[in-house]
Amino acid sequence: MKKLMILLLGWYIAFVAYCQVGTDAEGMFFFQVGCLKFAIKSDSSASLVCCDSAAIDSLEIPSIVNVDGKNHVVSEIAFWALSHCESLSRLTIPSTVTSIDASAFIHCKELKHIRIDSLNPNYYVDDCYLICKKQKTLVRAFLNNDSLYSLPDEIRSIESHAFDSNHNVKTVIMGNSVKWIGRECFRDCINLRNVILSDSIGVISKGCFKNCIRLDSVRMPNSLYAIQAYAFDQCKNLKEIRLPNKLKHIQNDSFNECLALKYIYNSSNLKLIKGSDEYGGVAKHALSVIEVKETIN
Repeated sequence: MKKLMILLLGWYIAFVAYCQVGTDAEGMFFFQVGCLKFAIKSDSSASLVCCDSAAIDSLEIPSIVNVDGKNHVVSEIAFWALSHCESLSRLTIPSTVTSIDASAFIHCKELKHIRIDSLNPNYYVDDCYLICKKQKTLVRAFLNNDSLYSLPDEIRSIESHAFDSNHNVKTVIMGNSVKWIGRECFRDCINLRNVILSDSIGVISKGCFKNCIRLDSVRMPNSLYAIQAYAFDQCKNLKEIRLPNKLKHIQNDSFNECLALKYIYNSSNLKLIKGSDEYGGVAKHALSVIEVKETIN
């Protein structure tokens, strides 16, 4: 926990420094237009790096910004750029933005609508999903009128933080086209209860379901071979899990603070011991570890 806090503090200090107006130690120039702060990139285009208004409800990102009489095309939404915008509900992205960082929308828990210019070459919106055209990657799942999120068939991967702080989602269903899920993808989805993972996923990434405090059901596919650190950290309502037979690795603290986890159905080759801290603490609170020879579906 101490190491995690130090890491987060380091990120925060770096982020605050990143948002300062002026020239940094490496010669990159930062400037402000309204509540938005930009950086000039090496190709002379502008990157949106910060929005310093936590109260902003609606935001239209400009396609061009002018500094000292010179126009710069806005081409990027950078790391944590909108993380201060906890009240943001409507966002318009121009056609000039061709790169959006996976962490750009962290803490945007009120985001209900994203409009993206139809001429944008790299991104489009399908229902409540912002998707990268080329990689067929889900960049952000924003709020909709239904708590069930059934992902579009064209999605091949889900970016890190794609559902971060989405308090609307209760159930997620993934098609078998999804092969990869980024780290902390569902972090702080405090009302998420049920997840059906794709049958093509091999790894549950670091912190994937961290602090999903109401999660009580996860269907793990037979393709799964690894569960990374803190994957289910703080999932305090998770009562049972079924480990598939191809599972080979469970990293440290994968099931940290899963206080309600009592029953483990194990068809893998991992030798779980009831009450043990081994294998990510998966059996730490278990009343029963049930060894199952056949494949679990």
